[in-house]
Amino acid sequence: MDLPEYLNAIKNSNRDWAERIRRYNNVGSSSIDAYSYIIGGLKILHPGITYRELCRSITDADLDDQIDAIVVSNNTIYIYDFKVAIGFGENDIRLFRDSVDAHVFRGDGNLLACNNLIQRKIPEINELLLTGNYNVALRVIRGGGNSDYPQGQIALDQLQYDSIIERRLISLVDLIYIELSLNKLPIDYNLKITAAKNNPQDTNSQIIIREGTDIISLVCRIQLKELVDFYYYFDPYPEKIFQSNVRGLQNSKKVTNEIVQSLSSTQKAKQFYKLHNGIAIVCDRILSISNGKYRLENPQIVNGCQTITTISKHFHDNRNSGALKYGTVIAKIFAADTNQVEKICFASNSQVSINPWDLRTNDKIQIIIESYLNKKEISYHRKATKITNNNSLLFTELGQVLCSTMLEKPAFAKNSRAKIFSNDLDSLYHSIFPISVNLKDVYTAVKFALFVRQKIKSATAADKKILVPANLHIIAGFYLLRNQNLTNEDVYSTCVRHIKSIIREMKRQHGTALTPPIIFTKHEEAWRMLKQKLNRTYRIR
Repeated sequence: MDLPEYLNAIKNSNRDWAERIRRYNNVGSSSIDAYSYIIGGLKILHPGITYRELCRSITDADLDDQIDAIVVSNNTIYIYDFKVAIGFGENDIRLFRDSVDAHVFRGDGNLLACNNLIQRKIPEINELLLTGNYNVALRVIRGGGNSDYPQGQIALDQLQYDSIIERRLISLVDLIYIELSLNKLPIDYNLKITAAKNNPQDTNSQIIIREGTDIISLVCRIQLKELVDFYYYFDPYPEKIFQSNVRGLQNSKKVTNEIVQSLSSTQKAKQFYKLHNGIAIVCDRILSISNGKYRLENPQIVNGCQTITTISKHFHDNRNSGALKYGTVIAKIFAADTNQVEKICFASNSQVSINPWDLRTNDKIQIIIESYLNKKEISYHRKATKITNNNSLLFTELGQVLCSTMLEKPAFAKNSRAKIFSNDLDSLYHSIFPISVNLKDVYTAVKFALFVRQKIKSATAADKKILVPANLHIIAGFYLLRNQNLTNEDVYSTCVRHIKSIIREMKRQHGTALTPPIIFTKHEEAWRMLKQKLNRTYRIR
């Protein structure tokens, strides 16, 4: 994993808040970089933390006794020591430990020797601890890739008080995995469902499959209201419940209208389960509570994304509607580990074709790239969706762009898109997307691609017939010249001139019937010619 560049993205995406909070707290010492990393780390570890809460929580400055932030959340006092540095120096950790001991537990620390932020915050948390209802978590955060420092952990563990419930070293890799949920299903939630009945006097309709005493599969009807409430529990980010799905929301207007129409009355809603294909849910465990009631640990909807989203949005202001109470949908529920989820997704979505790239969307490197590019203000979508603005990029486009630039294979990328993502022996996927991919190079290639796309969009109709087929060659040309201190406009005009020249030369060699789409998809020599011309133009050796 390209840790330095991901760290830079975290810092850069939080720089504005860092500058504002340093001014608010009247901090003249600690650097913008340090504050940016503290803010980024706290936002990852405490999702939803507000600007005001950050202002009141960060204590980093001169004379902070190694205590950089104190966050109070859910009856726990989190005390932080942050450094952008890579290692967990034992001496730093000892100072942090001793400062916490003196100021928070023993109460004999010299607060007057500390900065105003510490002087304000320590009495607040001491007051909370006096109530006996608060616990303490100690966290040492660093900017490297390894949190396995036994001596540092031993030093932290030496602070022994009943109220301390956590003593943890957290590296940058740990932070990334926490932020992106790379080690687990994307949510931590227990969904309670009830298998529906046909009539009140009936038993619950359900099929249960067990391995030993464990329920591994459950088929039943679920009340639509339970699913809508599940969706809105995660508002404003309800898409979390679909993260394990290999595809994004398909947004079919025809299907949306049919779903809404089928729930336009209570009587129609009672027939909904007969008219719908059903949904699929994966989870960590299925636990029977009683009388057809179940608890699903960390559930994810892997088929039914459009159904649940459409119904939830339509009934946003009427979540107690009779249509939701009487309407049900057949659900297939599976207790599955992460290795099984992709196969279940594929099988559950078989009624609509799944492309090779769909099965790559939940790869760790794709999740990392999506987060990184979003931090760089590029709207990258690893799951199929519609592009909404000029700064957006789809997964398939990114694969083609990187194949064209980093591997210098624009014709292959244009003509053999499926082979970029497939599991075949000739697939280039792992060459393009290794876990160690240089994120800065990815960003550079993407910026070029967005620029070229916008230029071609504004070109004349006649030029578009040439430039659209040659777009990946032009992007590859930009990447070739990335270190030559040239303006994008100069590079673009030069590439366009050479592209037109290549078309003329190729027609002379292979016949006038040769068209630009054929030249830039079937002929590898088109890239060799463009590369040679660019090298000569700018005297690159």
